[in-house]
Amino acid sequence: MLKKNAEVVAIIPSRYGSMRLPGKPLVSIGSKCLIQRVYENAVKSDLFDRIIIATDHPTIEMMAQSMGAEVVMTSKKHRTGTDRCAEVANSLKGDELIVNVQGDEIIVNWDGLNNLIDLMKENIYEVGTLASPIVTKAELFSPHSVKVVFDRLGRALYFSRAAIPYVRDEKEENWLDKTAFYRHIGVYAYSFSVLQDLAGLGASSLESAENLEQLRWMEFGYDIGVIESGLWESVGIDTEEDLEQAKMYFVD
Repeated sequence: MLKKNAEVVAIIPSRYGSMRLPGKPLVSIGSKCLIQRVYENAVKSDLFDRIIIATDHPTIEMMAQSMGAEVVMTSKKHRTGTDRCAEVANSLKGDELIVNVQGDEIIVNWDGLNNLIDLMKENIYEVGTLASPIVTKAELFSPHSVKVVFDRLGRALYFSRAAIPYVRDEKEENWLDKTAFYRHIGVYAYSFSVLQDLAGLGASSLESAENLEQLRWMEFGYDIGVIESGLWESVGIDTEEDLEQAKMYFVD
């Protein structure tokens, strides 16, 4: 159980291998590489007591050391960022609140994360995450944008790459006018013990169908709390197109 004064530790998984962008953490975006921008923005947020970069490659390790970041080398065999975070967490005291910050997403506005930290210290949910309102049809119907539905208490009901909920008897072009839709923000918070449990779970059918690891957790019965964030702003890097857009966003 987390204490109110639990140390908040951000772990940033930074894997070298990428099917679409090999060496992605080291690609240049303006005057800085991706992992440097992710790390420095985490520092600027002033939300964490400690920030650790978790990587599987010595070049990323050297880059992290050169910018004064704490870095831990991890196995190359991890399937997910969660597994990588779990290995790093083994070196902690075990009573921290751990926040998994995506290593390929530069967060510009951290709105809502302070509320998520407070929620997790209430020990209501086993996992915490964030969601922001969807306002465009392009995002609503893109399989790259993960959607989430949750109950009135903020407990996640389902995550999907499809547009959920399905609006019956309405043309898709009118869906945004009929109900609220939310994009899942891929930041997770959990205690050490829950993180270790999640890393030990086997694959699940829902996870395999949608390629979303959080569905594995739900299928095994873990409760995920969702905090709404209306101002969250981040730049994710997954494709060459994303990279080019990021270069236009960060011109320094």
